Amino acid sequence: MIKPLAAALTAVVLLTVVSGEVLAQWTLMMDEYPSARSSHATVSLGGDEVLMFGGDDGERDDQTWIYDADDARWKQLAPAFAPSA
Repeated sequence: MIKPLAAALTAVVLLTVVSGEVLAQWTLMMDEYPSARSSHATVSLGGDEVLMFGGDDGERDDQTWIYDADDARWKQLAPAFAPSA
């Protein structure tokens, strides 16, 4: 079963209190992840994996990624054959 979206975030907010003021600081948790995009397709592969293909990110629209919720990691694939965008 896919973990809640909150567990899938690529960054964590750390709250720091300085002189009574709360400051939010983002910390990047992943080295590799897909760029923001629209018009992509996603499908559950079963278990805790989701496959994402295509989408318009302003540059390439034929990328293939798998997200593994167990590891909270994205992995880019380079399949020999892929559907057209």
